[in-house]
Amino acid sequence: MTEHSSKTALILNSRQSKQPTGSDQWVVSTIAAAKYAVENGYDLICSYGMNTWELITFLSAKLKANAIVLVPDIPETESEIIPRLLEQYILDPDNIRFHPIPQSGKSKKSWWINRDQTAIEMSDLILPVSVNPSGNLWGMLTEIEDFESVVDERFAIIHRKSTVKQYTKVDDSSLRREQFTSWDYITHWTRSFNGPWPNQDSYEYYDMLTSSGTEYSHSALNTLKNIMRSGIIHGSGNHIRGGFTVVSFTEHHPIDAVKLMKWRARFVRWNFEPYGIAIDREFAKTLGIRPVIYGTSSTYSELASDSKPFFQNVGEKAGDWKPEREWRLHGDIDLSLIPSDKTKIIVRRQSEIETVRELTSSEIIALTDEDD
Repeated sequence: MTEHSSKTALILNSRQSKQPTGSDQWVVSTIAAAKYAVENGYDLICSYGMNTWELITFLSAKLKANAIVLVPDIPETESEIIPRLLEQYILDPDNIRFHPIPQSGKSKKSWWINRDQTAIEMSDLILPVSVNPSGNLWGMLTEIEDFESVVDERFAIIHRKSTVKQYTKVDDSSLRREQFTSWDYITHWTRSFNGPWPNQDSYEYYDMLTSSGTEYSHSALNTLKNIMRSGIIHGSGNHIRGGFTVVSFTEHHPIDAVKLMKWRARFVRWNFEPYGIAIDREFAKTLGIRPVIYGTSSTYSELASDSKPFFQNVGEKAGDWKPEREWRLHGDIDLSLIPSDKTKIIVRRQSEIETVRELTSSEIIALTDEDD
């Protein structure tokens, strides 16, 4: 077992963009601060729930450092949270100590303020990186004289307002309509991920992020490439009644689908972006892909069990989902089962065709004539 130091270091960042890149200054400075702390014999204080904390957890594994991981003091911590963190971040149990933090409410995030305060109180060295002068962390730091921590600002940078790298909406005049005069496909559109892909652990996500340069590693285009490399479209149970894992498609013509691409402020992402995999509609049916069943809660209760994964509420409480004209498959899709002439790959720009050509023998179509 690795001997832990009696010295602890805390690297502080206020909330940042959900889509950071390896060249973002707070990322660069955080990596430098972590290396400095480890090289000087400090155990890192880290946690999860925000990328500013999770980056430190990743770095503790990457640097093979000793660390104290702050976790909520709830019944699920021992049985679920700790095993998941060990697996997701490839943490060496010999290098890690877990420190439970009391919750102050029923919300899953109610322990965060206690976590931040405890982290400051238990640290010997504090390395602020990007701290918001009007945020909670700044206020806690102003009270640092009440503790014995040393604050070293050698890695501090000016805090910038958190932004997500939002793609610009497609200009209707740029659409290459002539390519879609004959269209009998359903399309699975991809989007940027604010975190790991479904087939990826958190360690690999942050490893890709920190080496990504100026490009976001999990953009919609890179998500499309990941699907093509893995050969699997992984289903998701998010926002699906019953928690069924499904892959979603739309029967909309691509030109019409563009109009449905919307920014979802609640989830800090677009619902989908102009990159997708289209499957011949008739062949899709042979895979078990079929239109969703739009209805009310009473409709759902009357469905046979094998039809429930295909249910979508019409929008009893808010919204109207029928215009999406959705199709679904229950489970995952193995692309190796689909002949290349039964699929088309859609990218946004002509220049992006070459970046995916080696990944497929299917036809690749640029949706627009936009320049980079």
